[in-house]
Amino acid sequence: MSVGIENLRPFITNGLNCLERMRIILRQIKIMADSMQETFLNDLAKSQAPVFCFLVNGIKLEGFIIAYDQFSVMLASNRDAASSQLIMKSAISTIVPKGAGPVAPKTH
Repeated sequence: MSVGIENLRPFITNGLNCLERMRIILRQIKIMADSMQETFLNDLAKSQAPVFCFLVNGIKLEGFIIAYDQFSVMLASNRDAASSQLIMKSAISTIVPKGAGPVAPKTH
């Protein structure tokens, strides 16, 4: 059975093929996830709230987020940078505010 352009028409819309549409959707999902992560980390860093940071290897760290960037988080055991650790985001499983209960979504 031959596959001609007529068989591909359902997958081509507005000049975008299925793969291109999938790339656009994945890019939009990444932007949303990056924005959510940025908001979460920014709130924790500004408030200097104590957090638990669980690593992928099972280690639990405790401290305050004092800085972060695209690839890492700076965690201090005190409220100053003198006792800080640089943790790669790829090593982090979960960050939980200490004493956190259920969180209600923010309304803008």
